[in-house]
Order: sequence, then C-alpha cells, then structure tokens
Amino acid sequence: MTAEILLLLTILIPLAGTGLIVATGKSPNTREACTLTTAGLLFIVNIALANLVLGGSVSPSVKLASFLP
Repeated sequence: MTAEILLLLTILIPLAGTGLIVATGKSPNTREACTLTTAGLLFIVNIALANLVLGGSVSPSVKLASFLP
C-alpha cells in the first residue's frame, strides 16, 4: 500500500469502528470484538506507516480540502 492510503486509513478505521460499535450496541461481546478488531487494524496500519516514514523513503501527505481556490 502507498503511504497516502495508509494515512487515510488511520482516519477511516476509527470512524468505521465507531459505526460498528454503535450498530452492535445491545450485544456487549460483539461490541468488544468490534473494539478490539478496530484497535488491531489501526495498530497494523500505524506500524506499516511508521516503517515507511522511518525508512526515510517517503513523507506522506494527503490534501483533504482547500480553504481558498
């Protein structure tokens, strides 16, 4: 994966995890499974991103919006 995709995933994974946690509100075991899965995925993505950045090969950046044209 590219560094830009990994950087976007660090934003999108917690948002998706929040949606899953809210959707499974009445089932505590499923809710905890969603929490742990989200945390695990975020950890893996951050480790992959850290390897790219600390390796010196890339400095990722993503432009989500611009304020002025």
